[in-house]
Amino acid sequence: MNTWTASAISTILPCLTNIEKLQLTPVEVPLDVLVGPLCALLESSVSLSSLHVEGTFAEDRMVDTLFKALLKNPTLTELHFQDMSVHGSLYPQSVKEFLASTTMLKVLYVSTKTPSIQMAVLEGLLENWSIEKLSLDLFMVIEETTALISRIIETKPVIRMLEISRPLPLPPVHRTVYDCWIRPLMENDTLEEVRLPLYALHPETWSAFFRALPTKENLKKFHISSPFYLSRLNWLCAELKHSGSEEKVSLQRYTSAYDIEFLQSKVFSAVDLSLSQYEQKLAVLVQLPNCQQLTSVRIDFRFDDPRISIPLAEFLRSTRTLQKLDIRVMCVRGAGGRNQWWKHVLESLSLNKTLTKLVHTSYNMTIQDTEDMADSIKRNTCIRRLSLFYTPPENSSAFIRRLSKGIEENYRLTDVKYSGYCEEELASDWFAVQETTWRNSGLVSRAARIKQASSLDSGAAYYCGANTQRHLELGKTIVFAIALIGSAIRA
Repeated sequence: MNTWTASAISTILPCLTNIEKLQLTPVEVPLDVLVGPLCALLESSVSLSSLHVEGTFAEDRMVDTLFKALLKNPTLTELHFQDMSVHGSLYPQSVKEFLASTTMLKVLYVSTKTPSIQMAVLEGLLENWSIEKLSLDLFMVIEETTALISRIIETKPVIRMLEISRPLPLPPVHRTVYDCWIRPLMENDTLEEVRLPLYALHPETWSAFFRALPTKENLKKFHISSPFYLSRLNWLCAELKHSGSEEKVSLQRYTSAYDIEFLQSKVFSAVDLSLSQYEQKLAVLVQLPNCQQLTSVRIDFRFDDPRISIPLAEFLRSTRTLQKLDIRVMCVRGAGGRNQWWKHVLESLSLNKTLTKLVHTSYNMTIQDTEDMADSIKRNTCIRRLSLFYTPPENSSAFIRRLSKGIEENYRLTDVKYSGYCEEELASDWFAVQETTWRNSGLVSRAARIKQASSLDSGAAYYCGANTQRHLELGKTIVFAIALIGSAIRA
């Protein structure tokens, strides 16, 4: 373990008493080392509302210590534990006590393989009256745990969103263990959104549930998750259409492994063509303008191919529902000038009125086309989030430099992530982009509310550069994210 890193975290973490959101994903430091500093923060924080913790505890007592500190925190409304496992079998009473007594917590996500923690979480939830969004992952499939979940569904009307997931299906002999959830789900009149794995129920049980769905006015969306759709897709789509519940059920995303006849089914809100063969992509693309239920599309292609670019551009012009576009564009190295077919995509992108998130990966695109991409993004009036990767380095430089020009006039972008090489002389351009997103997301105004800052914070802020001086409080927020290795703080 890096002792300097551990010492830095132990020093800084308790000082973050005015942050609103904290995410801890330890890399170099064991999670147990963070428990003490985190507890100190929880007991003194006046504004922490969201906490995300990822990692395995080495000792039972660390779980107990952490949840005793959570009991003393009056501000937390959202709690996420990813892989909350422990090398031990002691029942963590403090976990149950916290969940049973909290009146502020609204969102809870727990992923754990430890039986004792699973039981404590479920038993605590039975006494909770504040949690509205609940997600449980990797929980044991035995009669005791499924019975407790059934009681939670039946007796906790405050819950509005329920998600239960497990990556692998169960042996057939255990399939009926989930059946105790059906009656409570049918009788519940407050749940608005539910997610269950496909293999949880027998086909006959699913059929009965689908027939009841149209009468469930409270249940707006029912998500069925599973990587094992293909063999049952014909039955599933036919059953949903026959029962009249097609509009209420979501099957995640359509892929080229499915027959194209399923593309227009209302149960698919996303399309993933990243692994599709060329002819499959073409067949799907020409159908996309007729699929007005789609909210997400992912595709990779050569941008000099009119058979791909033209139908993609048409879809971007015609869609009334698309919210996320993930495109990976490959080009022939050494090509020069602007590509006339790519221009059609960019024109449609700039005029699109529904897209809020764009993920764009580019290999060997020309400088002119790279700059045109940046201009198209700036002209769009809806895109709020960008995730970008460009290669070679000169493309990265061209994109960032072009995006930064006049970026202060953009009041929509709230998040820009870039993965790739950035030349040192572009630091001011990149900072201009980030400064705009901080302003648009309200981060500057929230950072200004930090009233307490240690000398370490102020000293580190100095190194953020001259541009940071216009928002010195923001500089103090930045350094927290830099200093906490394996931790990201996002207000």
